[in-house]
Amino acid sequence: MCNLEKIMPPSFFDAMEHLIIHLPYEALTARPVFYRWMYRFERFLGELKKKVTNKAHVQASICQAYLQQEISTFSSFYFERDVITRRKRPARNDDIGEDLYENVVSIFNYSGRGKGAATHR
Repeated sequence: MCNLEKIMPPSFFDAMEHLIIHLPYEALTARPVFYRWMYRFERFLGELKKKVTNKAHVQASICQAYLQQEISTFSSFYFERDVITRRKRPARNDDIGEDLYENVVSIFNYSGRGKGAATHR
């Protein structure tokens, strides 16, 4: 029981007022709701069902889409370093090879550039 239930009578609590007390605890212990409502395999089947292109041959369509995804993922490990794939994405703020500050010590050299217009002092 929460501490407010010990102090106040049960008639004081409306469903919404009472819900606010327990939500943070549930969010910390159980994580987001959609992970609790569906098993991992059910989510995987849902992803496979989205890939169906031929409604007449559902199983063959799912099998073909799954094999295509697995083969493309496996072969992407052998591409050149500059080829962008699903597994090898560049950093979010990467300027792709632009070294703005070449002579700066590496611990102070951050990839990307600042937001907004440049201001010079």
